[in-house]
Amino acid sequence: MRKTISIIASDYINAISIYKSLNEVSYQGEIIFLNTTGQNLAGHVLKNKVRVIDFFEKEPSELLTLLKSFKSDKIKYLFLTNEIFHQVIWNNKQLLRDLNVTYFIGNTNPHKIINKDIFLKEIEFNTNVPVPYSVDATGNDFVDDQFPILVKFASSFSNGRKTPKSKRVDSKEELIDYLKQIESNCFNRNDVILQELLSEESKHNVSVCGWYDKETTLFFQTRKILQHPPKVGNGDVIVWEPLNSDLESYTKEICAHFDYEGPFEMEFIKSNNNDDYKIIEMNPRFWMQHGLIEQISNHYLIKKYLGISVNNEVNEKYRYWVYPLYAIYKVCRLNLKYMPYLLTNKTYWPISFSQSLKYLIIRFFRALYGKK
Repeated sequence: MRKTISIIASDYINAISIYKSLNEVSYQGEIIFLNTTGQNLAGHVLKNKVRVIDFFEKEPSELLTLLKSFKSDKIKYLFLTNEIFHQVIWNNKQLLRDLNVTYFIGNTNPHKIINKDIFLKEIEFNTNVPVPYSVDATGNDFVDDQFPILVKFASSFSNGRKTPKSKRVDSKEELIDYLKQIESNCFNRNDVILQELLSEESKHNVSVCGWYDKETTLFFQTRKILQHPPKVGNGDVIVWEPLNSDLESYTKEICAHFDYEGPFEMEFIKSNNNDDYKIIEMNPRFWMQHGLIEQISNHYLIKKYLGISVNNEVNEKYRYWVYPLYAIYKVCRLNLKYMPYLLTNKTYWPISFSQSLKYLIIRFFRALYGKK
């Protein structure tokens, strides 16, 4: 009988990277995915290999019910790939200890990190790390000559729903219209931040990521090459590059302030007015391109999670990470900017070309016939 269970709390690309790392370190326990998006990516890609539990549109507190359903003497590793469960975990720390659950979300109330407005104020008043100028959307502290600005939600989830992506607005009139649109979609403008517009070039978006605790740290730096939407979206292709000493120092200062422990990503963007990088957010969890970091660090993150001994050896087999679903879609639309990264053997694919193509075909026909 297997003595451990790993619950991977989403069905995203990064969840599949966790699954691959577990296999590559010869993990022997049961692996369960939670289908939190309704798309069941992991279920399609890893069909008949893992157990998938439907968690789409369930309340985050349902996670506790699931964890209670397993025998308490089994060790449960809870791998988090988004922030929807963080607060429930924090509010029930003792229960999770009693249930023998291992997880890492830091040692400070995660709301201070997950809420970008609170996070940036904490950084501004307690560290030397540069932050962008931002205000909440209830007032009107931006004047005409400060546009364009960025409108973003303070948190990735609101009342259990995924919030819209950040949006550039170029005038006060456009801002008013967009805020009305937000409210018509049952979101609250109190949850929205108006922020100075930093550089919109992909190459000026940099992440420091890895593992932090008081005894050991391992940091890597990645930079976006291509992203969607083009100026403010998720990274489709990223490159691993040398670690900037200033960004390393900023990262250590932020992690120390929040008494953080575990895997993370710290995202910085260069200012439009000078060469300074400003912190925009911290992801206190596994993040999308961490599969590349796992490959070049000999699965450091997973080993730390499982309590396996680690070292700081670096494997330079890969240099790039690609989001295969979107990259293949763009190539099919004759966007050839993605081609060099699809062809080189220096690119790490979280799922293969054939798996990606098969999933895209499934999604196409489901959309065509109105199926979820």
